[in-house]
Amino acid sequence: MPLTPPQAETLAALAAAHPGASLTVAQLRARTRRAESTLRAALRALTATGFTRATPSGWQITPRGRALLRTRAYRRYRPHPGHNRPTRPTTMTTKPIAIGYLRRDISGISQNWHEIQIRSLAQRLGYTLSKTIVFGTRTDDPVTQLITAARNAAARAVITPCLRHFSSHLPTELIAEFDLITITPHHTYTRPPPFPFGS
Repeated sequence: MPLTPPQAETLAALAAAHPGASLTVAQLRARTRRAESTLRAALRALTATGFTRATPSGWQITPRGRALLRTRAYRRYRPHPGHNRPTRPTTMTTKPIAIGYLRRDISGISQNWHEIQIRSLAQRLGYTLSKTIVFGTRTDDPVTQLITAARNAAARAVITPCLRHFSSHLPTELIAEFDLITITPHHTYTRPPPFPFGS
């Protein structure tokens, strides 16, 4: 069965749950960052082919679904390992690390397109994109949380669609530690160089 990316991400999220546990659509949204309509369509297709099943408390992956995870059809579309969790650099990583950032209330229906643009720009600029952080209107102190995430990822840069995702204000506390790269317009706000030792 050829899988779509939403179907592969849904299977992966269900497989990551505790054995025998069910996940609701809301829980799947939190884990995959997919729209509810997209997830329901993926679940319908997966259930029709016996890879998932509905339960009174949500959805479960079936043994057939777990077997599918090991096939070439799944591996072709499996989610990037940094999709839902930070990826720490290893000694094999030679490119600088960047993370993406956007607000879902600003991106709206363009969120998937913005994430694609972030990945594309990171690749063009020679960065390894660790993950993309997505916050909403209820996120407390998003800039501080973003700085913490960038530190944890050992990132050098943060890539965002535009400054509207920072309420149209330049986040000086972020730029004090990381380069900030906007897609529209394309601009890099460079962090200041460190002071010479002893000055």
